Amino acid sequence: MLKKELEAQNEILWNKIKDLEKLLTEQVKAKEENPDMDIIPMNRIVKIQNLYNGNITLKKSDSSSSIILKLNFYGDTKPIFYSDLVKCISFQNRFFKDGFIYILDQEVVRANYLHEHYKDLLSKDQIDNFLEYSETEIKDIYKRLPSQQKIAVLEQIAMKLNKENHIDKNKIDIVSQVSEVDLNELAQKLK
Repeated sequence: MLKKELEAQNEILWNKIKDLEKLLTEQVKAKEENPDMDIIPMNRIVKIQNLYNGNITLKKSDSSSSIILKLNFYGDTKPIFYSDLVKCISFQNRFFKDGFIYILDQEVVRANYLHEHYKDLLSKDQIDNFLEYSETEIKDIYKRLPSQQKIAVLEQIAMKLNKENHIDKNKIDIVSQVSEVDLNELAQKLK
């Protein structure tokens, strides 16, 4: 190679290094100014959980080839790359805001501006143990839930009624009253 060609390539490399230094400095400065800012690597694995009593297919667009992941039943937990999750949140936002799908990583929840919605959402354990709340908590929590999570709570209680004999009937009555749904009738339908 000629000396001029080497000098030109050297100049290009130095400019790239300067650009990278500038970018890194900006990111460090942004993180210092806003320590709550989450920078999550796109190849990070995030666990998500199906809180819908059925199958959910996550997609990144309307195309049939855009299917990323299938969650097959209530409680099904699967890993997903953060880059794919961001696309799914963008395309199927309602699934994540209304509690069809529960993200099991609070940093990811905050980074995607879902934390306000998650204040009222219940995790699988909270749904499964809903009858362990006090009467006041049951009424207060149930009223704040999005409709999908109300359905999940009612279905899980109805399925418990079908399996267990020792359920607190007073709490069943409280949930029936606040939800305006006859849980014994729902349990019969779900048998």
